[in-house]
Amino acid sequence: MPERLQKINENILNSREVFRYKLLDQLIIVGIASSLLQLLIDIYKDTFIGDLSEIVFALILTLLLIANKKGYHKLARIGTLIAINAAVFIFNGMLTTGGIQYYYFPVILISFILYDWTEWYKSVLFALLSLTLFFVNTTDLINVTSNEVSWRMSSVYINFVTASALSSMAIVFLVKTNRTNEGSLREANNELIRLSDELNTKNKVLAKTKEELDRFMYSSSHDLRAPLSSILGLVNVAKLDTPDKQETYLEMIRDRVNGLDYFIKEIIDFSKNSGTEVNYETLDVRQLIEQSVDHNRYLPGAEKIELDLTIKTDTIVSDAYRLTSILTSLIANAVKYHNLDQEKPMLWIVVKGTNPVEFIVKDNGLGFNNEVKTRIFDMFYRGSERSTGAGLGLYIAKEMLVALQGTIEVHSDEGKGSSFMFAIPVPD
Repeated sequence: MPERLQKINENILNSREVFRYKLLDQLIIVGIASSLLQLLIDIYKDTFIGDLSEIVFALILTLLLIANKKGYHKLARIGTLIAINAAVFIFNGMLTTGGIQYYYFPVILISFILYDWTEWYKSVLFALLSLTLFFVNTTDLINVTSNEVSWRMSSVYINFVTASALSSMAIVFLVKTNRTNEGSLREANNELIRLSDELNTKNKVLAKTKEELDRFMYSSSHDLRAPLSSILGLVNVAKLDTPDKQETYLEMIRDRVNGLDYFIKEIIDFSKNSGTEVNYETLDVRQLIEQSVDHNRYLPGAEKIELDLTIKTDTIVSDAYRLTSILTSLIANAVKYHNLDQEKPMLWIVVKGTNPVEFIVKDNGLGFNNEVKTRIFDMFYRGSERSTGAGLGLYIAKEMLVALQGTIEVHSDEGKGSSFMFAIPVPD
């Protein structure tokens, strides 16, 4: 879509140049026709010198017409303006009919029409050329001395001033209108391209959202039914077994319910992140971390992991819900994939910096390889056989960081642990 609009934009902007090329063709044809007409008159009057000049002028214009047709527009443009000025200057001295010098004024107008406003200096140069030749022709500087100026010249000067004023007004209007119209055209087309790019971006986001929604509906239906079916099966088995084993079944049912509850929380987080604006407020960092740790206390083995907390930044301006959810997901991930058989299972959480504020969640757990690392933030991705969740936690955490304009990095060595580092900018 943007490429097509860019092409349209170029075509619109080039249309004025095409108009100028066609106008130049027409002007040259008029010049040729005028020369041939004057040639017929001179033949009738039997003036050989005039015949030769008009034939040369017509041939020059014909060559310029061919050049313009072949695409040599700059050459044709400059050549035509010079040729017309020269022809008027020469013919003014050869013809007895007065007033031919006033052809300079349409030539001045033509010079401003044939050039874009960005090349205004070329129009001005040709206008000055025409005005200079007009002055030379009008005062007969070639054949007349300053003492031979007659009263007839006063009429010429009056006409000169009047024609100059009218032509100047027309030129100013033409230049201003041309510049305003072309500027508005460029601005309108640039705005159209910007809106198209914005629409294209939104369409990509919409397509991504639709794809994620389709995957979400497919996977979530299975992840919701699986624990419910398991609970139903445990209830039926518990009815058939002896009463002393019912406590075991209740523990198993509790684990399934906790897992189901966590999955429903992830669904709520997913929906809330995409459907609500960021709510910035000043937050206590220690309190946020304690809440996030507390949300994961029910996870199996959480009580065996020692927490090492280092807080160098006491407060942060951010969204409480999103930041708590991010921390909760990363801590849950560290607990679920920890190595509880080692001598000292550890979880380190470090907060430092001012803008951005950096968070580090590190463990000495199982870790993972590079293949897992490249997909760990994908929706519904489960990194190992020990994965019991829906594979939404880290995906949602990253999407929330996008909403907060934050970034996240992960480093891991298989068998040695993992480290998640994310940074959140503070709004001005």
